[in-house]
Amino acid sequence: MKTFPLLMVAAVALLTGCATADFTPYVGEQQRWPIAKGAFVTTINSYDGPGRSGTGQQYTLPVYFGPPNRPYVVLGSVDVDTPVGRLFEASEQATTLKPAVRAAGQHGADAIIMIAQDVETRGYSTMAFAQGQSTTNFNASAYGNSIYGHANTTGNAWGSSFSMPNRQGKARVLAIKFI
Repeated sequence: MKTFPLLMVAAVALLTGCATADFTPYVGEQQRWPIAKGAFVTTINSYDGPGRSGTGQQYTLPVYFGPPNRPYVVLGSVDVDTPVGRLFEASEQATTLKPAVRAAGQHGADAIIMIAQDVETRGYSTMAFAQGQSTTNFNASAYGNSIYGHANTTGNAWGSSFSMPNRQGKARVLAIKFI
């Protein structure tokens, strides 16, 4: 059972990772950006943890999957690159959008508009492990000047491996502020 903790550490290392969210500010004159009478909207929560660079701030922003229904200005765009398929994440969409919400919230956005989102496979990770065991029994008897012996060796081994895809989520969103 000594291999179980090692497997858990390896699995956690594979199923977690760091996300990058690059904010690019919009420079230039604001336009009459498109609006719509209605839109599909969801809300995403993202916590900027108190770690090395975190602020400890909670960001909750609406995510529009089309133009919103009121006027706005564009603050900038956010490009996200993050591993997906991690433990304890509700969906690939939430995994990809959380870093975008955090970056947009840090720049004062009221909402984000989804421009593009995709998940791609970037290779595979394979884990393998094996265990073996053998037992040898030796019996000997002496009769006069002769020795009679018998050796019996038994062994068994088992092993297993599994592969899983390394999936990477990408998203591009606009960070907006309502006017």
